[in-house]
Amino acid sequence: MKTVITRLNTMIVVLTLVLFPLVVFAQGTTAGEDALDMKAEDMTNQGKMEIVTVTGIVSQNQGQLMLESATESYLLNGDVDEAMIGKNVIATGVVAGDKGKKTFDAQSIKVVE
Repeated sequence: MKTVITRLNTMIVVLTLVLFPLVVFAQGTTAGEDALDMKAEDMTNQGKMEIVTVTGIVSQNQGQLMLESATESYLLNGDVDEAMIGKNVIATGVVAGDKGKKTFDAQSIKVVE
């Protein structure tokens, strides 16, 4: 009886070791892609990134350039000339918001006359 139980336990362990990688591989082909899609969606939603055009005034606050529109203030990133400080501009770029702080990565910025 002890021999039968030992052989059953051995067979269970061997089957588990053989079948586990097959099950993981079969699930991994679709579950892995879904996980990547969900992660990308979470990153997008978390940062709330979108491309927008904003009209506002470039200002400098504590050594950092800001873009102040009528409704929002953005930390201004990108290649921005300091000569634009105090000028009204139209900027197109990516807005990313995280924990109440919004940044604006300018792709193009022009002074409005």
